Amino acid sequence: MTSIAEARELRPPVPAAQALELATRLHQQGNLREAKNLYRYVLAKERDHFGALCGLATLEGQLGATADARELLIKAAEVARPRVDDHVALGMGFRRINDLERARRHFEQAIGLDDLHGEARHRLASVLIAGGDVAGAVAEYQRALSTDPNNAETHHNLGLALQRLGQFQSAVNHHQAALAIEPQFAVAHLGLGDAYRHLARYANAVAHYKRALALDPRLTDAAVNLGGTLQVIGRHEEAIAVYQQVLAINPALAEAHYNLGNLFAELDNLHAAIAHYERAIALHPTLAAAHNNLANVLRKRGLNQEAITHYEHAIRLNPKYVAAMRNLGDAFLAQRRCEDAIVCYRAALALEPKDAVTLNHLASACLVAGRIEDACSAYEAAIDIAPQDIGIQLNYAAVRPFVDGDPRLARLAPFAAREAELSDDQRIAFHFTLGKAHSDLKDAERSFHHLNIGNRLKRQHVVYDERATLLHIDRIRHGPG
Repeated sequence: MTSIAEARELRPPVPAAQALELATRLHQQGNLREAKNLYRYVLAKERDHFGALCGLATLEGQLGATADARELLIKAAEVARPRVDDHVALGMGFRRINDLERARRHFEQAIGLDDLHGEARHRLASVLIAGGDVAGAVAEYQRALSTDPNNAETHHNLGLALQRLGQFQSAVNHHQAALAIEPQFAVAHLGLGDAYRHLARYANAVAHYKRALALDPRLTDAAVNLGGTLQVIGRHEEAIAVYQQVLAINPALAEAHYNLGNLFAELDNLHAAIAHYERAIALHPTLAAAHNNLANVLRKRGLNQEAITHYEHAIRLNPKYVAAMRNLGDAFLAQRRCEDAIVCYRAALALEPKDAVTLNHLASACLVAGRIEDACSAYEAAIDIAPQDIGIQLNYAAVRPFVDGDPRLARLAPFAAREAELSDDQRIAFHFTLGKAHSDLKDAERSFHHLNIGNRLKRQHVVYDERATLLHIDRIRHGPG
């Protein structure tokens, strides 16, 4: 291994090629100061030395001196030869400092010199991905595979790009192709697990996440996604164990704390959920979803004002966070701050005007504020958007009486036709809505029929402890002592 002392012993007249070779070795070993001196030494001898300009640019970029790195790369581009390798090196240099436009141009020039150069196409695809042109990247990965069909990395990256386009089955095919070529490719197992998870093929996803972790226990993304998949399929204890294992390796992994918060919130373990959300926020203060979800749990515990603080923080971090705006409105409504709630709901609807849930909440706030017509307008808009939501129709029925020829009656007919497919909650809401409608229309017999069915369904979900009730009645009868 080259030592720093070895670098210091170099003195002129050392050939530039020898000095560059030593600089590169020192750079690879992490001895940046000595490498930097040697790159400069080479450039003092040959100021247009392409290799030294690119090497020093890479080093300056590592040190955070992006402007200096860019200036060096521009100089290197001026002296570059019309060779594929030079343009690939320049593209890689500009990509490292996130100068995507210059990186793209140099990779394209490399391809112009050699249309069959798979590496140049592969790297161009990564630049297009970074710039948001996922479809363009897919095309480049496919062209790269046409010249090098046995490149496992290209198959894997094409699979990742296809996932970003929502083409999960096609992604599966390419991740599998990568693994057929390189069975021990851990990140390809991770990618395949992700594709299967999106296809709701959870058993396959779990198997590949576990295989990825067996090959590389440091793949925290595989552990986090494994925990999330186990949570989705109801294997909560296993999910908790996975998250705890990954946190034992990396206690500062905010995403694992956030997911544990979600899991404990789902299990109604509010104390544990709060602890993990707070830890996630401490590690990642700009994680808007953690603020929102922490606020949801705080509201469950009755800590409404603290919840409001976190909802507001989430919205400051993400001004287009519709769910947080709606939740903030709900928190205000719980405090009877109706006008503040209405402002929040309208802000959310400005971003997502066809959000039936927010319209339903807006209607509730308008009702509490005594703005009956505004409430009716909100309910009507919500029903137009989501006619299949019988709960909204029940809410509206409680506000505006049914009249002869009411168009809402026709909207209830599809529910009657498929009542057997409805959940119990939907059936309860359906029969209560019809009961209210027939009551308004003075048809007592039909009203009683539907209300009776609704109440009978509802009673099936009421937990009745006869012994405890009788003991309570007995205590009341006999009084204290």
